[in-house]
Amino acid sequence: MNLVREEARRTKRRQQRESVVAKTENHNVSASQSLEDAELRNAVDTLSEELREIVIARVWGELTLAEISNITGHSIATTHRRFEQALSQLRNQLSEKRPHSGAHDGTK
Repeated sequence: MNLVREEARRTKRRQQRESVVAKTENHNVSASQSLEDAELRNAVDTLSEELREIVIARVWGELTLAEISNITGHSIATTHRRFEQALSQLRNQLSEKRPHSGAHDGTK
């Protein structure tokens, strides 16, 4: 019973954070920025709920990893590892959608 309540609370908190972020977005952006934002939102949406919650809390909610670990109930180390995992997944997804320019491949 407690697990059900905790999950409901967690979902409600996540939805509240996401709605706050959505309300504060600047809607006066250029078309290219808007496209990039849409690509990023789509990539974030493909993350698991757990990873998505951490990314949104850290990047848009500007919470520390310690604050996020308190919210999620995981250790700071686990929260950090999952945040890094999410960033890696986002980098991979976004790099697949963009042509490679060679600027960041480490060659001179």
